[in-house]
Amino acid sequence: VYVLLVKNGKVEKSSVHISYQNNEYAIIDKGLQNGDKIILDNFKKIQVGSEVKEIGAQ
Repeated sequence: VYVLLVKNGKVEKSSVHISYQNNEYAIIDKGLQNGDKIILDNFKKIQVGSEVKEIGAQ
């Protein structure tokens, strides 16, 4: 299982471990660091290595 992160303005793929998941949320207990910026929307249109611009939390 992986998530897409933004590091230095580019998209990276990072492996994570999900310890619990239901229809509303998932608990990730390995693979993320405090402050990591995760892409949560339009991830099907985004490619690893693409340059992205952060627009902030909404």
